[in-house]
Amino acid sequence: MRSRDQRPEVQKGKWECQIECCDFRKFLPTLHDVDLILCDPPYAREYLDLFEPLSKLAAECLAPRGMLAVLYGQSNLPELYDALRTHLDYRWTMAMAMPGDAPTVFHKRVRPQWKPLLIFMRPGAKPVRWIYSDLINPAKVAKDLHPWQQEEGGIRRAVELLSQPNDLVVDCFLGTGTTGVAALETGRRFAGCDVDRKAVLITRKRLGLV
Repeated sequence: MRSRDQRPEVQKGKWECQIECCDFRKFLPTLHDVDLILCDPPYAREYLDLFEPLSKLAAECLAPRGMLAVLYGQSNLPELYDALRTHLDYRWTMAMAMPGDAPTVFHKRVRPQWKPLLIFMRPGAKPVRWIYSDLINPAKVAKDLHPWQQEEGGIRRAVELLSQPNDLVVDCFLGTGTTGVAALETGRRFAGCDVDRKAVLITRKRLGLV
């Protein structure tokens, strides 16, 4: 495995971005030495069975001190923690503030003002990079491309806190590519996938790949 200072610098025209239309269970096994997986998967209970495979594949493709960061709603947090801890060690929970009128969770009788960003690492890995703030305040709500779209400023801040320039950042629930935009604009390399062809096309356009 190459050390960080042996990796090629990100340069325009060289490999810096990979986008695929496929399931994450096919995509993550093609990657290695990933510094950060930052994703915003679907929150509904019916998708909870995705997270044990995500935990397993992340443990296999992350760099020795790489991290998995999952942005997730609060309704099913206990089950999510249990699934992700199957193959990874829990590090921390960051808070992503939700500006504007956040959706009300009627069955819990709660109007949330923040979302957890759950941080996990490979088993036995020791944190080296400081997380200098565990609170992120996005500037505004952005839903112009997709109902589940995340605000670019908040995701950019998460990328900056959890990785460094030239790192490989991955989003395996790509959506409209906000993580990819944030990664490339801050000098990271990026790889992402989604099963939704429309979402992949939007991402490719946002990243200037079509």
